[in-house]
Amino acid sequence: MRISVSILLITCLLVSVAACETFYENEPLASNAVQSNTTETLTETAKPLETETQPIEETTEPYESSINVELAEEYFSKALAIWDEDDGELWGIRLHAPLAFIDTIARYAAANVPINGFQESGGIYVGSLPHDFPKFIEATTATINGVEIGVMSWNDVRNMQGVETETLRTLIHEGFHAIQSQIVTGLHQSDELAHMYELEARVSVLLELNALRATISETGTARKAALLDALSIRYARREMYPESAVEENHFEINEGLALFTEYMLVVSDKAQMLDWISKIIDEYSGTANLRRFGYFSGVLYAMLLEELNIEWKTGITYNTDLGSLLRQHLEFSELLPLEQVDLTLYGNTETLVMREKAWVENYEMHTEGAREALIFNPTVSLFDEFYLEYEINEIEAFRLTTGLSHRFAIYGRLTVISENWRLELYDGYIELQSYPTTRISIGSVTPIHVNEDRSRAANTDWELIITNDGYMIQDLPYGLVSVGLRE
Repeated sequence: MRISVSILLITCLLVSVAACETFYENEPLASNAVQSNTTETLTETAKPLETETQPIEETTEPYESSINVELAEEYFSKALAIWDEDDGELWGIRLHAPLAFIDTIARYAAANVPINGFQESGGIYVGSLPHDFPKFIEATTATINGVEIGVMSWNDVRNMQGVETETLRTLIHEGFHAIQSQIVTGLHQSDELAHMYELEARVSVLLELNALRATISETGTARKAALLDALSIRYARREMYPESAVEENHFEINEGLALFTEYMLVVSDKAQMLDWISKIIDEYSGTANLRRFGYFSGVLYAMLLEELNIEWKTGITYNTDLGSLLRQHLEFSELLPLEQVDLTLYGNTETLVMREKAWVENYEMHTEGAREALIFNPTVSLFDEFYLEYEINEIEAFRLTTGLSHRFAIYGRLTVISENWRLELYDGYIELQSYPTTRISIGSVTPIHVNEDRSRAANTDWELIITNDGYMIQDLPYGLVSVGLRE
């Protein structure tokens, strides 16, 4: 059945392309650690890079936290006001959730609830992060001294450059996650979504999302027709990849409902939300980020359920299929065969297929070439872009071949080589995130030393050497460093 449906999807796309040519002109989260004894083949022969630079001065001088306690308290107060205004209307419970701003380099946090070991300061609670708290973390939920809490990096607050709405959206989103167990029953399982490395699945997801956007924008008969198309595309994909249905549901419930809560309590403006979703989906097309589609399919289905006044928010589990709830309410007893869906209504299918095909071919090339190189060789070769960010490369292939999660840490000795820099890790720690993009986050709780011409940065655990004169070490907030074009 999978083969026949796959052929059918490609056939429908080809038909749609022909029709188009005729009628138209266009991720928190704690890291999984790879201990050095499990990566001997990767690390056993890595040697420190010989340089003529001066030895590193060891120091335990701590970083001073940059968290502005008064501003943190102001954000917490505004989040509280949002929850007070809702007063339990959205989810049937008051959404007052524990929140914290964190500074992982200074190992410091400011929270809106009492935490063991923290002190009250100006109506909030401040204190040191526990020793086992991740060194690098983004907006997520975490545990601080026994408290399950929604956290946001203060560095992210600074990077938002005073855009208050963005900070509040993040706080409301992570606050929802912190109390999600009171709203959604059951356990959230892995959402690896392995089918999103295959062309047919990626094309199908984009078509479903585009049909959902059309559904939200339309009214009456046109809305019902677009929704029927979206559901027909959705379940044709799930027939093709039956093992993916549960994972898709889990992702939509976990992240889509958090985004829906952002929308209902902070954004409120449907047109603004749709513009934002459309922009992100377009950016994700042809990239590894498309695996995150559940944020957007989840929130779009939830918005439709809400607009149609369907009673849907009780008895939710992670297995709940939001699309199925809509189908039952609208009494779509029969979905359309895929060949009867006019796919050209939902984008330039020729461009869409070509872009996703290029991504898949690139991904498969890197995966095939990385297996032997990364599993049996202590040197990792990368091809870097600005700020050490990658869409799809050997790091993602390494993650897949070793079965690691999207975010993982490596302890031990390792050499990482790119076209413009070389990183030597000496019995230390680096954290890599391959989803949505791959980064090497380089930092330490002790100061990082950068030489005068900014061609070398190091501490006692690692050394980063620039090998291309056109690049330089750049300082980032919180004692982190990255690589950028030389000014």
